[in-house]
Amino acid sequence: MRDGRFVVLLFLTGALCLGGTISSPAETGTIMKEAREMVEAMKEYAIQQKETFQRAAHEAFTAVQQQIAVLQGKVRPMSASASGRSSGIDQRT
Repeated sequence: MRDGRFVVLLFLTGALCLGGTISSPAETGTIMKEAREMVEAMKEYAIQQKETFQRAAHEAFTAVQQQIAVLQGKVRPMSASASGRSSGIDQRT
């Protein structure tokens, strides 16, 4: 909530710097309501962006895991073949 108060303060300061004046408590209430709505919208946007990023990261991670599995499948037969050939090598020194 502390961040929300900072945003409201920043919003009010900006309004005053632009030459606006707050003449009644009703205007203050309206500004506070709009500021809260803005903060909520920012939170929702941040959550949405986080979820989008997490989905994309998960998809990329899954793709990499699949590529690793394919490569491991290719390496196993080659490794077994190499092991078979190396057992027939004359090991005299």
